[in-house]
Amino acid sequence: RYCPMNPGQLEQVAADAVCKALKTGATDAECTLIQGDEFSVNVRRGEVESLKEAGASGAGIRILIGQRSGSAYTSDLSPEGIDSMVRAAIEIAAITGEDPYAGLPEPSELGSLGHAALTALEFQGAQTARATG
Repeated sequence: RYCPMNPGQLEQVAADAVCKALKTGATDAECTLIQGDEFSVNVRRGEVESLKEAGASGAGIRILIGQRSGSAYTSDLSPEGIDSMVRAAIEIAAITGEDPYAGLPEPSELGSLGHAALTALEFQGAQTARATG
């Protein structure tokens, strides 16, 4: 069943997905979310023939393990659905070849999503500090 989320909830889903990816072995990760509604009416000869109302949401993640990348998508934004998506991306990255050009944009090249995104980036920074320190 489609249950629309507010922007704060979507932001938290993305931050949670990135944090889960980093906790399970990714060296970098990005998450994209989509949500939309559709309403249409078909009229024939002045009479309503059909009505359609639909909504959809989904998440995609791209993870990097060094120079190996993996991506996955889900329409299940529950914690279990996000876990499954992250696991799938990690598994794909584990079997792909290294790509010397793989990587995410520099943070200075991106906009800001607010507190949840900063929390994910702080976690990533802490992981990087532990790995290099």
